[in-house]
Order: sequence, then structure tokens, then C-alpha cells
Amino acid sequence: MDEADIIEQSYCLEVCSPGIDRELSTDEHLEKYTNHNINIKLIRPENNIKNISGELVSFDNLNINILNNSEIKSIPRKNIAHINLNNNFSN
Repeated sequence: MDEADIIEQSYCLEVCSPGIDRELSTDEHLEKYTNHNINIKLIRPENNIKNISGELVSFDNLNINILNNSEIKSIPRKNIAHINLNNNFSN
């Protein structure tokens, strides 16, 4: 853009990316990140737990299934506030 000089006044170019904290909000996102570690924040705590992490194993219209502590846990989608990639880089 600087070489073409298409903007007459001075400007600041800012580049943004949703990055690793991006919410996984669509089935396409979930499909892409199946077998990756995710964090789930619940609307209502289950067994006094509000946040759960694990490997995304599968999902359907009703549930998100994760591997957590060597156990598959099924979390109802209606109780999920947010799903994000786990930003722990140890995987």
C-alpha cells in the first residue's frame, strides 16, 4: 500500500486475528478442531465445576464429547457458555 500510495492522508494499518482465544462457535470450527484440546465454560456448574478441559472427541446437535482424565464426558450444548482452544502448548 505504501508503494502504490493509494491513500492520500497518513494512516495506520492494523492487522488483527481472532487467534488462539477465538471461540469455537460453529460445527465447522468443532469439526476442524476434533482431536484437539479445548476449554469449555459452562452456564450452570455441574458437580461444582464451571470450567472443563479435554480433547474434543465428537459432537452432535445436543452434546459435545470430550476426553477428560481418561473418561469420555458428554456435555449438553445448552449448558455451554463458551468453547475455546486450550492455549496450553504442551499437546
